[in-house]
Amino acid sequence: KKKLFGSVPARVEIGYEEKEETARKTQDEGTVYATNGNDGDSDGERAVEFLRGLFEIMKLPAVTELTGENEKIVINVTTTDSNALIGKRGAVLDAVQTLAGAVANTGRDDYKRVVVDCENYRENREETLKKLAGNLEKKAVRMGRKIKLEAMNPYERRIIHSEIQSIENISTHSVGSDENRKIVCTFSLNMI
Repeated sequence: KKKLFGSVPARVEIGYEEKEETARKTQDEGTVYATNGNDGDSDGERAVEFLRGLFEIMKLPAVTELTGENEKIVINVTTTDSNALIGKRGAVLDAVQTLAGAVANTGRDDYKRVVVDCENYRENREETLKKLAGNLEKKAVRMGRKIKLEAMNPYERRIIHSEIQSIENISTHSVGSDENRKIVCTFSLNMI
């Protein structure tokens, strides 16, 4: 036998589980919905099942709830360690959402949006960004020069752009590439 990583022997265990027991076990481990693991699971249920396994690997005690599956799949996660799940400026939560989206859209012809949220983080972050846009407008007018913000993901930049778009004499555009893309806010007097 070869050893895995030099010191731990490779070992495979094969077992049989009845479908009813799988549903009960899944519910006991923190997932709100019950599934029997059939291929007939909905896209959202597959994503929730994937997240349950991911959180188990991360050793993150979490309850995962599928709250919507119509226009978009909405998954709410409750955990005792929300900081670990959300990460700095939502980076971990965004990564988890990307993975859940990939799982939910596997085998689909059309893309279905997946939103993973933890303790209303996304709604709270949107409100914070709207306030930031208002403060940014005032600061640009007061200083009369370009103001560059920190790097943001596309969703957050879109919120800032849309908030400032309707304001006269203020314009925004993005500079940089990939994860270093930032918003630049410019104040200009339009002389006619």
